[in-house]
Amino acid sequence: MSDDQQQQSRAAFAKGIEHMQKGEVEEAVPCFAISGVLDEDFTEAWKALAHCWEKVNNLEKFEGFCLEECKESFDIIDIWTYLGLFYVETKSYYKSLTCFQRAAQLDPSNPTCQCNYGQALYELGLEEEALVVFKKARVLDSKDANTYNGIGNTLNQLGRYEEALEANEMAISFTPDDTAPYSNKGISLSGLGR
Repeated sequence: MSDDQQQQSRAAFAKGIEHMQKGEVEEAVPCFAISGVLDEDFTEAWKALAHCWEKVNNLEKFEGFCLEECKESFDIIDIWTYLGLFYVETKSYYKSLTCFQRAAQLDPSNPTCQCNYGQALYELGLEEEALVVFKKARVLDSKDANTYNGIGNTLNQLGRYEEALEANEMAISFTPDDTAPYSNKGISLSGLGR
């Protein structure tokens, strides 16, 4: 990210804060959205946007606020994805589920959206539903290590170790330097008594 992008992000954030102080949630939403998209790692922007969403408490209305002012600046799917990731980091899995589910609805052919949605379902203990979504992601991109890792992890949780082992080995073949699939493979092998 360039210094200019960071300055634009902070300026948009400051403008959003001004609107919030005046009780102008509708005007604050696009400011925080732009701030977050310009600097994905700016947690305060995502926290502020999450706060706005909770105040609005209406998915379509919230999207409308985002798109009304800045539809040329970003894709609404990015907003739902980043907001979902923010909620995962804060362990607010039900809220992340809503965000990822919306992103997946808006772009059902996007394997990353599907994988994020599957992960949120998994985190909430909805393994069977997660498995369905992860398998959909695999159909969309048969070479995505995160999808195979999600499938392997979920199958381990369901006690389907042989299938999990296969998925974990696929994840390892795509990202041999990632330790997560090796850990999942160990769980599969242990479950199989090997």
